[in-house]
Amino acid sequence: MSYDLTALENNTSLLNVFTTMNTASNEFLIVGILVSLFVILFILFKSYETLTALRTSAFITSIISILFYLSGFLSLDKAIYPLVILGITIFISIISIDTN
Repeated sequence: MSYDLTALENNTSLLNVFTTMNTASNEFLIVGILVSLFVILFILFKSYETLTALRTSAFITSIISILFYLSGFLSLDKAIYPLVILGITIFISIISIDTN
């Protein structure tokens, strides 16, 4: 079985390989990294309340997605999803404060 590696033969650094893979996957490499990061952070912060873990992981993932957007690795239509999740968790937090 042979593989076509013509897109990778001119890359000389790890950043170029990463950029090529991200472009070839239509930016889903970064989206996968963000989803994995969100899940890992949520599990790490699960020792606190669920809502606090959700808020914290959504906030950190949103900051990282903004950094990926500003660096050009992520388009705006994919960078907005972590911000939407952050907004939803803030809204849930406000509702849960009112009911307590």
